[in-house]
Amino acid sequence: MNKINRERKLFNPISSYYSRIDFFTAYFILCEVVDITRSLTPKKLVSYSGIVTPIHQSDIFSYTGKITKQGNKYRRWALIEISQKAKVAITNRLTHIIWVVLIYRIL
Repeated sequence: MNKINRERKLFNPISSYYSRIDFFTAYFILCEVVDITRSLTPKKLVSYSGIVTPIHQSDIFSYTGKITKQGNKYRRWALIEISQKAKVAITNRLTHIIWVVLIYRIL
């Protein structure tokens, strides 16, 4: 029971930071990351999770592809699920802002 309480303190900030991250997903990400000291920067953690896009460049053209899908597929799945929920929340907030602008003729 003591070990569970210690682990709960670790992932509690993850789930409380953004209300759309539920208990299971926060715990799942914590278990998948394992040792945060392996990735010294956020950029390295993103790369380690396999959610970076490759960049193809030649002369004046630059193309970014889809995510590389290298790394842990379960961590990538959890992070993408969270981002889908965040996308819906941001869209809702943006719709509210548009409504306020149109109703009160702010612009």
